[in-house]
Amino acid sequence: MFHAIKIELLKSRRTHSFLISTIMMFVAFAWEIVVIKSEFAHPQLQNAGVFFNNQTVDCIILPIAMSIFVARIIGNEKEGMTFKLQGSNGTSIKRIFYQKLAFTMGIFFVLLSIKTIGTVVFSILQNIQLPLSTILIHLSGEMLNVFILACFTITLSMILKKQGLLMAFGFLGGFFGVVLSSKSSYLLSFLIPWIGSAYLAPYKFHLIDGTTYCYELDPQIFLRIILYFVFCVICYIFCKGVISNKEGVLYD
Repeated sequence: MFHAIKIELLKSRRTHSFLISTIMMFVAFAWEIVVIKSEFAHPQLQNAGVFFNNQTVDCIILPIAMSIFVARIIGNEKEGMTFKLQGSNGTSIKRIFYQKLAFTMGIFFVLLSIKTIGTVVFSILQNIQLPLSTILIHLSGEMLNVFILACFTITLSMILKKQGLLMAFGFLGGFFGVVLSSKSSYLLSFLIPWIGSAYLAPYKFHLIDGTTYCYELDPQIFLRIILYFVFCVICYIFCKGVISNKEGVLYD
């Protein structure tokens, strides 16, 4: 598997597949810093508000960045009939799915880790000390959401003939992120992968008066992570089943 991931990395470097996604994650980081800096002026937000933007920014950026990245790493190979060549060499379509999923998770883990570290460093420079547990909870939630986005996006990319449709799904996800992330119920944000990061946000807020919000750690965050992990497993089994049923078609 590590050899396969290394090959995927070499192919992506040659086609600059992760360049746009990297730029988008940098935009997300810059966006978060601007918002967080404005919140530091309010004492009640100084700790709890640091990672709260995964209810807004990541709901917009992650679906779009994922669709662009996956469209590039899979679309180029479909156009070049690489899947058919790999099939003739005995590589099953499920194995290709595993490789693409593992590679995508690795890339986004690096990107999200860099973004998280940047946010933590910025917070420290502002004299805000974040508990390690909060940082790990935040990153764990982000990666669970990335996993479920990657499963669905890779599956769609492999079965759709036109990658433009996948891009449309990504931008549609970004639209839903804008519209639903602040308005959705817990059940809705749980079931819609595009806004899963809102469901897994470590902090929630309460409206104190017409203009003031109070941020606090979600006491049910560990239960949410466990439930979402189970949801990820179910979605992974579903996506793997779809790929298996389409194996002969995907090699054509």
